[in-house]
Amino acid sequence: MAIPACLSLAATLAFSAPAHAAEQGYDPAIAAALDRVADGSWTDADIQLIQGVPEVGQAVPDPRDEGTVSEVKIDTSPNIYPPENAPGTYQQAAAATTRCKDLTVSIDKKDFFGSRIYRFNTRTEWCYNGSKVTGIYRKDGWISNNTWGIYFRSWSIDSSSTRPDGSAYHDKRANLDYCVAYYGCYTQTHPYVYLKMYKTGGYEHRRYAG
Repeated sequence: MAIPACLSLAATLAFSAPAHAAEQGYDPAIAAALDRVADGSWTDADIQLIQGVPEVGQAVPDPRDEGTVSEVKIDTSPNIYPPENAPGTYQQAAAATTRCKDLTVSIDKKDFFGSRIYRFNTRTEWCYNGSKVTGIYRKDGWISNNTWGIYFRSWSIDSSSTRPDGSAYHDKRANLDYCVAYYGCYTQTHPYVYLKMYKTGGYEHRRYAG
């Protein structure tokens, strides 16, 4: 279902469409298929219909794609951590046993033809000493490689904290609008990464591509 924040974009998208899209114009059958993609009731016939109009299929994230996850992890030097107010600089940590990690988690979402339509990223830096997570020093999130029609609106959740059991978490969730020329913004989705960090240096994450 389209959201009010999207409605103001519809006219802009109609005038900013690629030249080939102008030849297609508005098709009520495509509009109905987009509605079913948005609410999860799509069928194979909807997939085929949207793929039959490349200008639409290249602008719509494929609901069959669960996302491709990748990680970049760095074990930083012992006894140092990056302070929040000075990214990229370092100072001594209090405990000699402290170790730190720098983890980037990325999720690629594809269009109806298998090409990447956007990437959702989080980056977290934290330190631990075997007894507890001593601090979380970077809590970033961003969208990259997005094509026109994919609009970041805000963070629906942007939260992190240490816990009494010595663990910690970082929860980053975005509000993304999906928009198509001539059809406006037909839905909003909420990709996220929820990272749990353990006092021993281990971690795990849940994620959703959108």
